Amino acid sequence: VTSVLAALNGQSAIAIGNVMGSNIFNLLGILGLTGLITVNVINKDAKKIEIPIMLASYIVFMLFALDQSLSRFEGFVLVALMVAFMTFSVKRAKVTDDGEVEV
Repeated sequence: VTSVLAALNGQSAIAIGNVMGSNIFNLLGILGLTGLITVNVINKDAKKIEIPIMLASYIVFMLFALDQSLSRFEGFVLVALMVAFMTFSVKRAKVTDDGEVEV
């Protein structure tokens, strides 16, 4: 909500900083905290498919942001990539007999 309101008010630096900050916190803070509690296992398929896709999407974002602005078209492309990735991830997930989600 903060990022959307900042973007609507023309404060794009706050919007981008908020998104980047929350991503960094989620990766380092939350993933680190769960690592203290239990072992995190990365699926072999995730290493082959999902991590390269995420890396490629980050590179696309960085290329779009080189001129320090994002156009509406570039924003649309990034949202479309996110929707495509989420759809791909949901279709790959399987629910086991005991109700657990297996990726």
